[in-house]
Amino acid sequence: MKLSKSRGVFIVDSVGSPLWGAANARRSSYNCEILAATNFFSPLSLLKEIQSLKPDYLVFCWREAFDSVFSLHKTHKILSHMNPYVFLLIPDFISIHSFSQIEQDRVSNSDGIIFTCEKLKLEFEGLYRTHFSLVLYDLPDLKNIELANNLPIIKNKNQLIWIGNSKWGKRQGFIDHKGLKSLAYPVFDKIITKFPEFEFVVIDSSKKKISNLEVLCKIKSATCLIMTSNSEGTGLPILEAAAVGTAIVTTDVGIAPELLKGLELNQIAPGNVTLYAEFLKSTIENYVQVGNLMKNCWRDYLEIIQLNNMSLNLPSVKDGRWREGSRNFHIQKLFHWKIRWLLHFFARL
Repeated sequence: MKLSKSRGVFIVDSVGSPLWGAANARRSSYNCEILAATNFFSPLSLLKEIQSLKPDYLVFCWREAFDSVFSLHKTHKILSHMNPYVFLLIPDFISIHSFSQIEQDRVSNSDGIIFTCEKLKLEFEGLYRTHFSLVLYDLPDLKNIELANNLPIIKNKNQLIWIGNSKWGKRQGFIDHKGLKSLAYPVFDKIITKFPEFEFVVIDSSKKKISNLEVLCKIKSATCLIMTSNSEGTGLPILEAAAVGTAIVTTDVGIAPELLKGLELNQIAPGNVTLYAEFLKSTIENYVQVGNLMKNCWRDYLEIIQLNNMSLNLPSVKDGRWREGSRNFHIQKLFHWKIRWLLHFFARL
């Protein structure tokens, strides 16, 4: 059975989050519904909603929801009655810097693992035992990209842009994992010695959130977008930059090698300040040509996704350990759920 022709439900953390945005972009390719876990007071209320949708498969994009659902006897019973495929989405590298038994339990409990890029799949499977896996590529918001491309935005030839969440991974102990302080700012300091008229635009979602369309317009107007992450799953900003024809320089992370296939030696830079600055300098001097190449990369990426969607099959057997009645996750996960629910509840008031 093809994944694209089956009925699915993607479970994310909250409406408007990056996980929600990526799942929402898949609606054009998949017969699926998206449910934000924090819209529901409990895992049980979420499962009852899922049950009403009668899906063939579930994709848990948020680990907290996956853990919480498998902590309760009632939710486990509902799932057993429904008997869907249960997949766990691995959207980033946050759990593969070192082996975690909790993560292995998640993998064993699921019927399969979904990754957002080949590099992530390769590294994750090198650390954890998986019995079924596939790559489901992310997409940015295609409607907003079309809107941005139709707007008469003038290119600023003296502007670099960085987009991300500078505090990503902080709760897991990572410091400056997106490389804003350790790489992006030092690189820009080197660039302005050569191009003193340049300005550096930083859109840091940990400080202020702006609409996706506004972000796309800012990307389109910039000379070059830089990505400086230590690791990444998809890295939507580089997809968005390619889609609107803005030059890119990035570290060798996540989807970058697949997006920039054939241009790796020019646009994928080492995570070294001096070398990265040299790559960026060359791109700035040829930003028009590089921007045109980015549009070609974007078209090729869309073709890969189309072929990928046509070939994705559900596994022939359902063999996740959750079917044995195994529940390896602690009840404290439910408190995390309640805290997130309360935060979003009061934010909606």
